[in-house]
Amino acid sequence: MKAQLLLFIAVVTCSTFSIAQTIPGKGYPVKISLENGRVREQVFFNQQSQKVIQVCNLTVGETYAVWAVPFQGCPVSVTTADGALSGTTFEFTAFSECMEFIMCRDQENAACSEGAYFSMGCRSCEKKGGFHEKMAGLAVAGGISGESLIKDVFIGGDCFDITNVTEIGSSDGKGTFASGSSSIGLEQGVILESGSIYNAPGPNNSNSAGNAMTGGGSDPDLTILTGGALFDIVGIEFDFQPTLNMINFEYAFASEEYCEWVGSQFNDVFGFFISGPGISGPFSNNGANIAILPGGTYVAINTVNHISNTGYFVPNQANCNGQTNMTDIQFDGYTTVLSAVANVIPCETYHIRLLVSDVGDGIYDSAVFLKANSFNAGGTASGEIIVPSTGSNFVYENCDDGFIVFTRVGGNLSLPFVVNYNVLPGSTATPGLDYAPLPGSVVIPAGQTQVIVPIDVYSDFLIEGTETILIGLDNSCQCSSLEMTFEIQDTPPLDVLLPNEDLCAGIPVVLEPTISGGVLPVSYQWNTGANTPFLIAAPATNTTYSVTVTDQCGSTDVATSNITVTQIPTAILSGSGFLCSNSPSSINLSVNFT
Repeated sequence: MKAQLLLFIAVVTCSTFSIAQTIPGKGYPVKISLENGRVREQVFFNQQSQKVIQVCNLTVGETYAVWAVPFQGCPVSVTTADGALSGTTFEFTAFSECMEFIMCRDQENAACSEGAYFSMGCRSCEKKGGFHEKMAGLAVAGGISGESLIKDVFIGGDCFDITNVTEIGSSDGKGTFASGSSSIGLEQGVILESGSIYNAPGPNNSNSAGNAMTGGGSDPDLTILTGGALFDIVGIEFDFQPTLNMINFEYAFASEEYCEWVGSQFNDVFGFFISGPGISGPFSNNGANIAILPGGTYVAINTVNHISNTGYFVPNQANCNGQTNMTDIQFDGYTTVLSAVANVIPCETYHIRLLVSDVGDGIYDSAVFLKANSFNAGGTASGEIIVPSTGSNFVYENCDDGFIVFTRVGGNLSLPFVVNYNVLPGSTATPGLDYAPLPGSVVIPAGQTQVIVPIDVYSDFLIEGTETILIGLDNSCQCSSLEMTFEIQDTPPLDVLLPNEDLCAGIPVVLEPTISGGVLPVSYQWNTGANTPFLIAAPATNTTYSVTVTDQCGSTDVATSNITVTQIPTAILSGSGFLCSNSPSSINLSVNFT
């Protein structure tokens, strides 16, 4: 039975007024000053229905985002003092260093007297480079396509059957990271962040680093994990076909919400949602979340921290009771390196969604680090059958030019790599009779990426039809090379015909043999020394021409043409006489034909 998530939305409106002076019934303004372009402040209503908030340290002309974040389910909203903008979240352009806002609560809800959170973050200015300088340590790089991040970095080697790669959210929240071993515990890989990835490198000189990148958002899977509003959703999703019965990869989660916001509604969340044959869960397409601890608890701010599941948590700020690495990374806390695991069916198609999101508001960043080359959905090798004579996967018996190319995928190129393969029981060709037995394993030497294994086929000159060798690759990274089929076919006999010709002396003729059977292409050798596909002949006497045709596999056949030459006939006209113009007469002339 699937759980249903019901959202009840209460609309709270604010009246408009000026706060140049204290407003009766609304108390003195709550004065807030932005630090590094952002702030999150709890506002207490003290039995009042509205609260005046004055925000200073704004930069004129920059764009800011505002959030009214409920506390214990209290419906709240915020509006500008002139009433031009209002809602639970909106954006505005600062026209003054200090601006005024009004936060309103639901007067009918007693819990609302305890207040709510007012959050604000500069959206435009942080995209211009951030608020603090970065030092050596964790390094990030953006501007890389989602397809490259998955195929070339997360998986590595671009061997797996990966399709339909789709990016989610701002491109500023996706990229690669390096030099992460000293902090996050992963040397390099893919980073997905609910803000700009350039906020992630150290030093850790802020308890609230981050920025709003894409405003609000929604996601059916993340919504199941958290009841709060989602912001700055960033992720990548794709289809894949595994070649193993289990997939796994390594990751770590980090956040600026640690540790002062643990237990609050700012429960930044992420998930790895997989769906496909054999998967059963409450998420999209009966998917399951595999971003969980060994006991099944999903990983988020409120589930892994300095209080809960502490064995999986690394503190990195005084408010987390520990400062592990304040130089290399900005985040105030992060998890240990964790593993995501799922049981799958080889060569079936699965879909996975890798997502991270801010919850409550969009100003404090959280990030997921995916270890490079750790997406293990198959082996680390690929195989391909190549037959130059046919350009396909079959070879003729007397051609014997087939081979397998094994390629290593990822791994340490400085070490030798063993490829294990075997001849499957369904094969119809017999080793030792139809072909030379295969060794079953081969070593790709250090420094090389490929090795060639020849398949030596025997010519038994028997008509047997097509025979097959089924080759299974133990550690294949592609379904196409998980089981490869090599065919042995009887060689079609080569037959060459060249017709005889009758000619008149001196008249040329084109001699062009008719070829059937054999393995194309073929070569020609005429008894005249020519090696062209045809011969132009103009003999003066009877002559015999022959051509030897050789196919690609070495089979030959000889064709002969006998040319019979007949001399060109002559006619001799003889005789003489006189004719007068004025009297009709005739003269007899003789014609002698040869």
